[in-house]
Amino acid sequence: MGGALAKPIIHAPNLLGEPNKSSHLYDAVFLTTTTTTLTTAITIAAGTFLWPTLLFFTAMNAISLATGRACLRLPIPTFRTTAEYIFGALLLSLLTLILCLVFTLSAGPAALIAAVIGLAISWRASPPAAPKTTTTELALTLLACLATLIWSWQAILAVPHLLKNHIFTAWTDYFIHAGEISQFASFHALHGTTIFASGAPLPPYHYASYMLPAALAGLTNVLALTAITAFWTPFGVLLMALACIVLGGVLAGERGGILALIAVFLIPSASHYALRNPFFDFHWLIEISTSAGYAFASAVLSLTAFIFWHRHKNPSHLIWMAALTLATALFRVHIFAPLALTNAMMVFAAWRPQRRWAWPACLAASLAAAAAAAAAAETLPRAPHLFTFPHHPVAELLTMLGMTPSPSANLFQNLAAADPNIALATGLALLTAAAFGLFLPLYLITLFRRPVTTESLESFIPLVALAAYLAIVIIVPNNPPEPLEFAHRPFVFVYALLAIWSAAFIAKKLPAHRLTTPLTLAAGFILLATPLALQSTAQKSNLTVAKLFYGPTIPPGLIATAAYLRAHTTQNTVIAAPQSPLDEPLIALTQRPEFFPGTLFLYLQSGLSPADQAARQKTQSTSQTISWLVTFPPTKPPQNAAFTDSGFAAQQILPK
Repeated sequence: MGGALAKPIIHAPNLLGEPNKSSHLYDAVFLTTTTTTLTTAITIAAGTFLWPTLLFFTAMNAISLATGRACLRLPIPTFRTTAEYIFGALLLSLLTLILCLVFTLSAGPAALIAAVIGLAISWRASPPAAPKTTTTELALTLLACLATLIWSWQAILAVPHLLKNHIFTAWTDYFIHAGEISQFASFHALHGTTIFASGAPLPPYHYASYMLPAALAGLTNVLALTAITAFWTPFGVLLMALACIVLGGVLAGERGGILALIAVFLIPSASHYALRNPFFDFHWLIEISTSAGYAFASAVLSLTAFIFWHRHKNPSHLIWMAALTLATALFRVHIFAPLALTNAMMVFAAWRPQRRWAWPACLAASLAAAAAAAAAAETLPRAPHLFTFPHHPVAELLTMLGMTPSPSANLFQNLAAADPNIALATGLALLTAAAFGLFLPLYLITLFRRPVTTESLESFIPLVALAAYLAIVIIVPNNPPEPLEFAHRPFVFVYALLAIWSAAFIAKKLPAHRLTTPLTLAAGFILLATPLALQSTAQKSNLTVAKLFYGPTIPPGLIATAAYLRAHTTQNTVIAAPQSPLDEPLIALTQRPEFFPGTLFLYLQSGLSPADQAARQKTQSTSQTISWLVTFPPTKPPQNAAFTDSGFAAQQILPK
């Protein structure tokens, strides 16, 4: 596989060729397809067609493509329009985040300013010749959009189901994500503070993927919970699907892009065969943790920059790689960690500096930067603490590999007990089998089928990414409030790379016949049967413990009380709900800041120190900043409550 995949697809200096006479028509079809997909999802979730959402998605997609076309300076020869769209969308998200944080703007106005900046750049810039968009690219975009809608179906229907049947048929983390959306939609009114603990400073977190959904919620009447389930998730899945197409195209042309999409999104993940460990269900994890899709799209562009640097030795591509790697951290740090390690190792393996001292000097600087980052992480409550938290990788492997229901749930426990001396090695081997399934042996077979050469170095990217992931499992300790985050969540990055490189090898072996591409495309549309069959597991999961996090019943009284508060309060109105077990849905549905984070997850999102938490808990009943008090059954509603429903009550607290 190595040598074949390492060869550039096109060697000409102008990789985009002559201007495409049909480029405007192709752009229109591309934008219509993506806009229709996102509008359909929101329309289903909102229960009605909303013109503002159509205008929002039309403008967002058009500006993303225009900005990406003006700014992207990587010589991507195949599916370039798709790459430009991805880059433009990520850039708009990052600009919106920067404007929010620097100027304390709400996401809506910040996104409008970011859009103006994007339009100005596209107007003034001199982009390369129009890309040669092909019908294959348009057909693949349609296939990616259909796969996105199917995989996201449970998330899209979650809010309508909640309002009708009072059961939220999605992962409970969406309530926290909806709180983040509300936070940035009202960021100016909240004076840049967190919604989970009114007045508390915003803690460090990977917020970038929330920006465009928050702008939608801020500029339209779409509920934050609808924006998160029916825009954030479908758009993240779509960006990841399109990124797979781009990377497959870079490695093996059009057929590589087709098979990359099929391998990642249209074939069951390893959780459905072999060891059948539901904890490593790829499609479930990218759904309930959708920011991984945005981060993977950024990571793909970063890896693409490395590939072109390796092929053409253009120093600017290294700058692109570094910038996109850092940007990935703002979308999801769990993808950034293995990406940064992978890119660093690949650069040091490929770099042949003219001065002998340059290589060790850069290595020393990189190690110093890594040490500084590890030291800085010690000050962040949610970051991994390499120097203070105890680490027991075998115990973590026992937990991950023992997830039920699975026929192999007790396998590692028995093997580790039989020979504790090789427990770690055995656990890592079983981890790779459970997480990556057939893609790992297929990739390894194709990788080592021919001698290793300098030209084949880029073929080792998935192997290096796998090594980086396993190093993280071994080295990075658990963060007690959120165990297994770094041992589990980065696996989707490696899974997708193994699948894409395997697909690229197969694409290279396909017969060079004019019917091969359309037949491969047709196979992709047929394989939509896979997400149709498995889409319910994308939210519900097959995990036994999923019943604790999926499908909570939200009392109708709480839904009605939250609607009343939204209608009768301002964005910065502070509420309190002492001893509430439903703080997460309360904040998500009211879209108002709460004085005290009443659950562990909200406490983590709030960024409060233990001392601040204790002080707020003590003064919650007497704080002068609280404007409304929400009471839950069995507490008797106060007589002067402004609103009551089914034992729930909202009482206005007048200033003394």
